[in-house]
Amino acid sequence: MSFPDLQTLHLYLTVHELGNVTHAAEHHGIAASSVTKRLHDLEEQYGVPLFTRHARGMIPTPAGDELARQARELLARANSIQGIMSEFVEGVRGVVRVHASTSIIIERLANAIAAFTRENPLIRIKLKERMSASIVHDVFDGRADIGLVAARVEIPPELTVYPYTTDDLRVIVAQDHPLADRGMVAFEELLDHDQVGIGDLSSLTVLLAEEAQRLNRAIRHSYRVETPEVARQMVAAGLGLAVLPASLIAPLQAVSVRAVPLSDAWARRDKRICVRDPSSLPVSASLFLAHILQ
Repeated sequence: MSFPDLQTLHLYLTVHELGNVTHAAEHHGIAASSVTKRLHDLEEQYGVPLFTRHARGMIPTPAGDELARQARELLARANSIQGIMSEFVEGVRGVVRVHASTSIIIERLANAIAAFTRENPLIRIKLKERMSASIVHDVFDGRADIGLVAARVEIPPELTVYPYTTDDLRVIVAQDHPLADRGMVAFEELLDHDQVGIGDLSSLTVLLAEEAQRLNRAIRHSYRVETPEVARQMVAAGLGLAVLPASLIAPLQAVSVRAVPLSDAWARRDKRICVRDPSSLPVSASLFLAHILQ
């Protein structure tokens, strides 16, 4: 079975939208008989009627509606080819929309972006720091080309997922804290101590609250702050302990705090990359995806 050419699909969609062969022919500046023949050829090719003919016009059959849907997707993809290929005129260019969680940006993504833009100066990475659940929605809804998530969020099967890195949660405490000399500590033990909370709605805050609730306990917050840097200062001053990803602790650990790993299995987090459809990514986004997967 031969595939209909793009011009025939354009004509078909016009008839489908206008419901009239004559009007469609006028729209494209060709004879009505030519449009009629192409419609007949399509019906012969697929073996199903695409329209019900009436004196007042053409009414699509269910098969006709489905062909219209498929044709629109195909023509949209074909129209994007010109834009994609133009990226190669003076070297690949474009904008890649990347949404990522804080810990991933700090741990390695910032450096990855810097290296990528040095090699591809015509490509701009538009980075947004977002919560993991929001990142998944942004990719699914097309607001982001590439998402990098750290939390244990559900990713719909419609998205393609790649493993990125792993990280573990640790508790930072003052040097003289009772837990400072421990090699490892269970999260439940932390609930007996005052804690410095970081952000009210961050994915980590939500995770810790859920785990405390599962233990029929509550986190005893002495203070709430917005950033890991402020939390570290509060911890160093003896105002409580704080739980952070290991990747965020390394830049902070030099001043008056100790980091103790959590023994709980859920404290080890698999960070992931998600995209809608790798085959439909613009060239610029495909290049960046390949770069961060290295």
